[in-house]
Amino acid sequence: MKYVKLIFLFAIVVVLLIFVLDNAGQKITLKFFGNSIENMEMIIALLITLLMGILIGFFISALEIFSVNSKMRALNADYKKLKQEVDVLRNKDLDEPEEIE
Repeated sequence: MKYVKLIFLFAIVVVLLIFVLDNAGQKITLKFFGNSIENMEMIIALLITLLMGILIGFFISALEIFSVNSKMRALNADYKKLKQEVDVLRNKDLDEPEEIE
């Protein structure tokens, strides 16, 4: 599975590289919220878009990691509490009569 992912990633990179090289030198007009940037090279617009996608993905992943770490800390605390309870019950003498309240 690891090699399939690498081959797939390599194929994507090759296709993107071909796309960028075919469109090198093309000038575009970028319009964003009423502002426009004229005569920008397409490769620069693609790089800006790529960087924005990487940053957004990073922040979403970071939020997920913090959430998972928080859950893991809570589960570890529960685990320690339950482990102590089991240890107490293991160390209890079997010959001792149980007190019924």
